[in-house]
Amino acid sequence: MDSSKEVSVWRFRRVKILETLNEKLIPIGRVFEFPTFENAEGLSYSDYSPEGQRDVLFDAIKRNILGDYTPALYPYEPSQKKIKFKIASGLTSENKVILQKFVNLLRYVVQVRIYLSKILTNTTCGVVARTVAEIIRDYVTITLPTTVEAIFNDSDGNLVKLESNLQHFTSDMTVLSKSLYTIFSERYVGGEIITYLDRPEVQQMPANYCAVPVLFNQCIREAIKHYDNFLEEWLYTGMVTTDRQHEFVIWDLSRSKCMKASIFDDCGIDKPEIPFDSRFVFIKDLVPSIWKNNVDKMAQTAFRVRRLISVLTHDTQVPFTLEFHSIVDAENMATQNAIVRNAYETTGAALLQKINSVINIQEFFKFLYELIFDPCTWMNSFAADLEDYRHAVLNTSDDPYRIANNDDTTGLNSIFNDYFGERLRSIVNGKDNVPDVVDMRLYNHNLFSKNVLNDLRLVDMLNYDYDLSDLVNEEHGDGQPSENGLSSDADYGTQLPKDDLPFVEKVGIGFTDMLLFQFLVTPEIQEDYNRLFRLRLALARAELLIQRKRTTDIKSLSNPEQLFISSILSFLRRVSMSVFGHQAASQWELFADALPKLRSVTPIVHAQRLMHRNINTQCGLFSDKKSISAMLTEILDIVNNYALNELCFDDAADRFYEVYEEMRKIVCDSDNKMLKNMTYSIFRVSVVVPLSKIEKVSLDPRKGLAPQPNLARGAAMRRSVSVVALQSGAGRK
Repeated sequence: MDSSKEVSVWRFRRVKILETLNEKLIPIGRVFEFPTFENAEGLSYSDYSPEGQRDVLFDAIKRNILGDYTPALYPYEPSQKKIKFKIASGLTSENKVILQKFVNLLRYVVQVRIYLSKILTNTTCGVVARTVAEIIRDYVTITLPTTVEAIFNDSDGNLVKLESNLQHFTSDMTVLSKSLYTIFSERYVGGEIITYLDRPEVQQMPANYCAVPVLFNQCIREAIKHYDNFLEEWLYTGMVTTDRQHEFVIWDLSRSKCMKASIFDDCGIDKPEIPFDSRFVFIKDLVPSIWKNNVDKMAQTAFRVRRLISVLTHDTQVPFTLEFHSIVDAENMATQNAIVRNAYETTGAALLQKINSVINIQEFFKFLYELIFDPCTWMNSFAADLEDYRHAVLNTSDDPYRIANNDDTTGLNSIFNDYFGERLRSIVNGKDNVPDVVDMRLYNHNLFSKNVLNDLRLVDMLNYDYDLSDLVNEEHGDGQPSENGLSSDADYGTQLPKDDLPFVEKVGIGFTDMLLFQFLVTPEIQEDYNRLFRLRLALARAELLIQRKRTTDIKSLSNPEQLFISSILSFLRRVSMSVFGHQAASQWELFADALPKLRSVTPIVHAQRLMHRNINTQCGLFSDKKSISAMLTEILDIVNNYALNELCFDDAADRFYEVYEEMRKIVCDSDNKMLKNMTYSIFRVSVVVPLSKIEKVSLDPRKGLAPQPNLARGAAMRRSVSVVALQSGAGRK
């Protein structure tokens, strides 16, 4: 959904809410009315000389600017929207030309008065718009007459000099007229108005000569006071009852009774909601620019503070109270931001403590290490048990795509509990009423399809701009590719089409939907863990199947086919060791070292995100169709089909080596620095040997495979021989 559509949606819903609540401001003043003169025809400029006409015009222009209209010159509104002016008859053509130079200024001044009156009499414009309009009204009624008087006195009746003296005043009225018109016509409220008044066009005006920059800065200062009050009330009470016009960034929908927060998402997905999500909604368009420019997402952080508090208190009658530090009385925005950030850290620490009372966090992450990252051989045994389970429950057709009661994971979890049942019970501190934190589940999406669960409760829950540099010495945290291994998945958070997968390839891990746990390991991080688990299981299963084939068919295998199987096994083991033994293990070590030092939920979440981001980047584990992960998936399919005798040796070898060489070419590309750690660990290509030389050596055993020379060692030996030869030659001389 584009931005303009999103804005119109929440603006329309605000109108509906105010109608339902019947919330209205008291009108101030009255709507501007154009002047009318019954005896205007009695005045004629023909009674004056050209010089006398200019004197009359000089006075009439001044009166128009001050709003004191006379029959000599006054505004009127024709059928068209553009304001026009009536003048008495008899004005010379030369003086008409002179008057025309002042018409635009006079029109802007009238428009200022018109839109000021419209805003002041509007009952749903909000207190920010009302405050801004009152400040500008005071300027128009008090300061402007003094300024105009000084300009006209300095001009001394000379219209040419007056035109020059009014230059900066005209700029003020132009910007002021445009601003009031936009605020009223676009129905700007709250932070939108503050942002609009803070636009570059205004800031670039010369403050020494123009009044608007100073005037708008005054408007911003007074308007932001309302926001400071709203923010303080929200942070310490979790309510915004003083925001009766729904112009603050956070709306309380509990009183409106006409809508709930989920309809503001327009995501087309039914999302489970905690009570907080049903009641409150965050409108990003209402965040004022000075908060965006001068502080680090202060409003979003305050929103998350109350969200965390709602989780802390949702199952208990014990309230959670923050230590009070006044936002309204703070010296500056930096101090305000520090207050909010401190409240966030305090709340996050309290939530972490509560999570730890239910789930032993240290034990949980130790378990994850054993489950996914530990290079022990339990996964090979588990893969064998899964294959035996598959054969035990398969139909007689032995079709791997069909299995009795395909959605039943009881058998899978029984196998899983044989391995980790005791560990899982120790993680939940021995509590019987707490479900297992991790269990076995079946997934219909491909291994590398990014498929975050349809649980949007935690969207924008945490401050994802948290500085990770103190955790794992990483400078980049923006999700963009970088040389040190940070990258983001293009398909992150998308729901991809279901794939027709064999039963065992659907097996993965799932996590408890306990709300407290969801704040420790968010859905997208759960999917990252699941993806790594499924990858390791897929590698172990492929190795198991190919070993069983070699054992079963050993007598019928030709020498080239035996070499082919050995090549496959070597490749699978190198991939497993490179991804899990080197890259993932090193990233996990950084995370594990940082974990005991982290005192709040947020940094733990960010540390996990950074760890997965580095692993995915350094190993190429992304959803792109041309990525390393896509090629690895294809190789696993080839190996499995060949091992299950669904693919003959020649076809399997042709496809395997074609994909292998393409994969090697991408990894060994000199421009691809993020994958450089895989060049030797998986493909045995040294950095000192050009890929072109490696490609000359055929890997296919059907083409007369000879023992592959160690090109790196050969190059080093040739250099040594050359040095010896040079030294010998020098000695002979």
